Amino acid sequence: MERQRAVDLAEQVLQNLLDGLDTWPLSLVTEVYVFGSFARGALVPHDLDVDVEHLTDEEWGMRMIHSLSYGRDPYAPTRRLLNGGKRGCQFVFNFRERADFELTLLWHKGDSLAVALERLRTIEADPGAGRAARDSMLPEFDSIDDWIPRPHREALCAAVDGNVISLERILLSDGPLTTKLATEHLTYRWKTSSPLYRAAAGVVRYWEQRGIDPGQCHLHGVEN
Repeated sequence: MERQRAVDLAEQVLQNLLDGLDTWPLSLVTEVYVFGSFARGALVPHDLDVDVEHLTDEEWGMRMIHSLSYGRDPYAPTRRLLNGGKRGCQFVFNFRERADFELTLLWHKGDSLAVALERLRTIEADPGAGRAARDSMLPEFDSIDDWIPRPHREALCAAVDGNVISLERILLSDGPLTTKLATEHLTYRWKTSSPLYRAAAGVVRYWEQRGIDPGQCHLHGVEN
């Protein structure tokens, strides 16, 4: 994306945060940082990398447990509140202590919007700044790493290196399903126009091709 679009996205994230600070879960946020190619001044950053530091409370703990139990992303509502549904932001959460590189502070709890925007404007453009080489990479992540947050890549790489798991990249194909019950379940659970329906149908079709009974498997995903 053009650098100005990334700046506009950062401004919108800060504005949305300050507008929602009195409501949960944004009330838990303590700091906001940027990093990656945008923070280094790249003229055409691939995306806007944002780290959101936040506290936890009992309600957050309950959401985390519930979300993980059903295969959902506990941070999805926070992302939507911060980016307003716009694409181009890659969020990580409570990443500062794990980062092995410098993050650039935009906002700290108690700062005004004006202070945060001034910090944003002090990040100078640098024509020589390109995209950093991706770390925590495996061949299976090639070309899809933008959709896998770095903390997730780190955890998966560590698990593979420790022989805890193995990864296999599978290309799912579209096509009709042969299992009537699975078809009825997917149609009941998701609208046929939903990307989640297409993804779930691709998984079930793969099971069928492998001779795996869909009735012995579970699909997670947000109802939509």
